[in-house]
Amino acid sequence: MGGVSKNVFLAPTHKEEIALPNDSDNVFLTLTARELNPRLRVTSRAFSQDAVGKLHSAGADVVVVPEIVGGLELARGVMHSSRASHESKLVSIR
Repeated sequence: MGGVSKNVFLAPTHKEEIALPNDSDNVFLTLTARELNPRLRVTSRAFSQDAVGKLHSAGADVVVVPEIVGGLELARGVMHSSRASHESKLVSIR
């Protein structure tokens, strides 16, 4: 487990957001958080669709895959806007 401290401090809280740089670290920290506080509301980030079920099994209440959320928002924007308003939101990079 590269780059993750074995000395994890969880502040006294009712929820924890976990967004480490890879799925295995997120699963491990989710398991640890759930073990330390079974009533904690855990939200974790997944990098792959395969990790979603693993994170839920590890104890995550909510699992977010930002690429999927972003894609859905892009699709929603295209489907619910006129061509003119959509074009005004485009960014040009040279």
